Amino acid sequence: MELDRLIILLLRERVNCMNRKPNFDCKSKWEDLKPIQRELASTSFKKKSMRFGESKEVLDFCDEKKMYELKEIALRNYVDPSKLNGNKSWKKTWAKAVVKTKEWGYNTFVVDVKRNKKHPLCGQVDVLLMIQDFI
Repeated sequence: MELDRLIILLLRERVNCMNRKPNFDCKSKWEDLKPIQRELASTSFKKKSMRFGESKEVLDFCDEKKMYELKEIALRNYVDPSKLNGNKSWKKTWAKAVVKTKEWGYNTFVVDVKRNKKHPLCGQVDVLLMIQDFI
């Protein structure tokens, strides 16, 4: 009787182990995985690998903003959606685009100020340096 219970428990445990998806260690990005690995991966692994290798600033944008907010910010900053690298349905792709525009946004501002002689900040290098430190 007890032997039968033990055998049934062992068989159930074996079946449960077979039904579980393997849990890989997160050592690469989701895009770099082979299709079979993506299919076998658990949801927790997917979340970890989607965030693997991204900068803190990109991850903060992903956590704080919603998808439509990131798209609005990127499009307002003149990001061309046809030139985006990555999957456009992923939040992190749009967050990367916003971070990239922050990098060249100040330089664009300074060039415009120096080009426009009627701009109030034209020739005000000290004010431009203070703006750069603030950004």
